[in-house]
Amino acid sequence: MTKPSLISLALLSLAACASFVPGSSITDTRVLGVRVEVEGDAQRSSPRPGESAHVSLIVEGLAASPGLRWALAVCVPAGGALSACAGEPLGFMEGTDSTPELALTVPSESALGSATTLRVGGIVCVRGTPELTDGGARCTGDGADGTSVLFDLPLARATDGSDENLQPDLAETSFTLDEVEWTATAADPSGCRGQGLPETPADEREHDITIVLGPNVRELYVRHDLGAAREELQLSHFTSAGELSRQFSFVEPSDERERPSVQLQWTAPKAEQLIGDSQLVRMILVVRDMRGGIARTERALCVVR
Repeated sequence: MTKPSLISLALLSLAACASFVPGSSITDTRVLGVRVEVEGDAQRSSPRPGESAHVSLIVEGLAASPGLRWALAVCVPAGGALSACAGEPLGFMEGTDSTPELALTVPSESALGSATTLRVGGIVCVRGTPELTDGGARCTGDGADGTSVLFDLPLARATDGSDENLQPDLAETSFTLDEVEWTATAADPSGCRGQGLPETPADEREHDITIVLGPNVRELYVRHDLGAAREELQLSHFTSAGELSRQFSFVEPSDERERPSVQLQWTAPKAEQLIGDSQLVRMILVVRDMRGGIARTERALCVVR
């Protein structure tokens, strides 16, 4: 692996662009988001100059822990360039486990200059060997396949702390499936029947899902014009089988509800699409606050013949 001095990375679509597979369907290994946690304050996503932070990718696949090879680097972005870095990387890590991650220390105020973000880039390979060079990121070798990642990490630089950002808190988020409470329950994916999960037949029937977010899912922050605003939330919905009515929902800043809610539908798969007599289906929710914060939760059900 060559550690690059200047990384130029194209952000590839994380969905199956060239196919008819819905973006909400987990049919292979995918990168669903990037989470940043400040060292010593994991709920804060915006490190300050001189602080250390941990960056991890949210990766999902049909297997609970997909086998991956990956490489990530972080740098100060070059002024005026979409995907280039100024100078040497501040951090570089590669690995083979299921959670690509990177440790970094934010440069000092003087070293940052006018930069308000750091740039995280890299490659996650399902097959092949990750390679980062000045020319870009790719997976190499026979049958190489993977996803490149490019993410601008917001920094907190205001002296009064007004630009610090907390992660969305999903601790009190609740789900209902067909108006019945849907709690998080662990289950054996090899055979889910009778394990306490909601069970539904593989009959292509549509089911209603309601998600009620907790009271701490978003925060008030100070805009650039010094006015106060609620965060906008983007909810990304994913399923490992069947089909969701949409991939995204939004909670607008003008929504004043303490516990915003969204509704969507999930259609059960056909019986012939099942793997075995019963199949565990995972519903994954990723919430972004559009300021660098992200959180993930999931629910599971059992589809039976």
